[in-house]
Amino acid sequence: MNEVRVKIEDPKHLFHMAHASGMMDAHEQLENLPDGLRQTPGVALAIATIGAEANSLRGQIIGKNLAAIARAGHNVAHYKSVTFDPNTAELVCEFYEPDLFDSEQS
Repeated sequence: MNEVRVKIEDPKHLFHMAHASGMMDAHEQLENLPDGLRQTPGVALAIATIGAEANSLRGQIIGKNLAAIARAGHNVAHYKSVTFDPNTAELVCEFYEPDLFDSEQS
């Protein structure tokens, strides 16, 4: 496995990741409500509003994470997955094997 860890030092970046995570958790909790309750107008509006905000924050944090990985000197074009280790405040980046991107075909 081709794995790299990138330490996140910026407290604002950590805050934005926590905020996005909290919004995604809130959306998931609302989605898991019973059908009868989910379909009431107020709850349906809350689900739509929080879902839209969570998706917007998710997109922003993906950009911030990829920028942090690129600043650390890694080629983000080859990333497979990025997860966050909250115990060490590090992004755990898994990359595709370099031979998958070899442009020369034998």
